[in-house]
Amino acid sequence: MKLDNAIQSFRTFKEKCSDASPFYEYLTSEILKDEDILELSVNVKEGQPIADTFLGAVHYILIRGVDHSLALYYPSISDRPKPVEEMYPHFVDFCTIYRGELVSLMKRKYIQTNEVRRSAYLYPVFSSIYADEKCPLALVEIGTGSGLQLFLDAYSYTYGDGRVQGNRHANVHISSKLVGEPEDELSFLIPKINSRIGIDLHSIDVTKEEDRMWLEALIWPEDEERRNMFEEAIENIHSDQVKWIEGDGIALLESVVKNIPKEEVLVVFHTHVAHQFSEEQKDELLKQIETIGKDRPIYHIYNNIWDRKLHLDYVSPESKSSFLVGTTERHGRWFTWEMEEVESPYL
Repeated sequence: MKLDNAIQSFRTFKEKCSDASPFYEYLTSEILKDEDILELSVNVKEGQPIADTFLGAVHYILIRGVDHSLALYYPSISDRPKPVEEMYPHFVDFCTIYRGELVSLMKRKYIQTNEVRRSAYLYPVFSSIYADEKCPLALVEIGTGSGLQLFLDAYSYTYGDGRVQGNRHANVHISSKLVGEPEDELSFLIPKINSRIGIDLHSIDVTKEEDRMWLEALIWPEDEERRNMFEEAIENIHSDQVKWIEGDGIALLESVVKNIPKEEVLVVFHTHVAHQFSEEQKDELLKQIETIGKDRPIYHIYNNIWDRKLHLDYVSPESKSSFLVGTTERHGRWFTWEMEEVESPYL
């Protein structure tokens, strides 16, 4: 059964990287033909994606600076990487030599990717809320990882028309493509954020070298742009400006928001996290949002509950409404802006 899970995980991973990572597409094709490597890869923590964790562990050891011929094939390490088609024997040798360390890493590491480019499609949503409410925001992120999106007001953005939005003095510039012509003018007003709260089952601290290197290892080897953006973005993480909470974001949500001043506009959000929730957990999260909304207005921004599209719900003691914001590319390279009202999931 575990071997079957590994095969399915690598097949799924191969589909994900088919257009974006020829390096991993080739490597996963070879792994799928190698039962020994597949059996090694199943040594992950329960509930963690096998392919992502295994390949991240290999990449992590290489980034750390070990002396092995496999490093010569990784675009993230070698300035002139050798042809990927010659790599696999070196990959097998590497896995044989570092088998013990790979197993150790896989048994204790979690997949906590934090793609800063996703801030590109979140930014106009937060900006629109701020423009409408005209009050400072309180951000609560579930599954926050390293918290890069809690500082989306610190970045600058372009959306295909040449205009720079957001913080024009930022060291991080995010380029995304707004597909189509939205009917309503988007707001790009920089939101004032008074509270930043990040909740995660397993805390991660990018000021620590091991945590930073692990997140870097989860970036696909040839994606230099993502890697550079990540390194620049972590410079904006000011831990003293965030309340970090380790635990179950769904179970803790109601108690966390009780301490947020009522004059701040409450915004709960999460991206590419809810697919890890059970159906019961998804239902419980929505119940929490509705319960909180009976006491104070709350915005809820999310994907992967109903589908992969971005959604925005608003619940207050007086009213409830839900919108389909649009479709987003998984790394934020493009998105659509539809803002179409849909049936509310709240009673």
